[in-house]
Amino acid sequence: MSEQRSQQVWIDVSGKDSHGLPMVQLITPCGDADAARYETALKLNMTISYGALAIASLDGALCFAVVDN
Repeated sequence: MSEQRSQQVWIDVSGKDSHGLPMVQLITPCGDADAARYETALKLNMTISYGALAIASLDGALCFAVVDN
């Protein structure tokens, strides 16, 4: 059975690291930010190998996102 899947990735090259060097940030939106789920999202950060769950503002809306710098 074939499953269709899509993933949106935002690439932000406007940031700088703590030394002022250019930094690339990859952001994948995961759903609307919901305060009732903040604790669950923070606990998930302890289980993922790369990146982190964050609250991102994309197109003017807050969402949960997986972020990697």
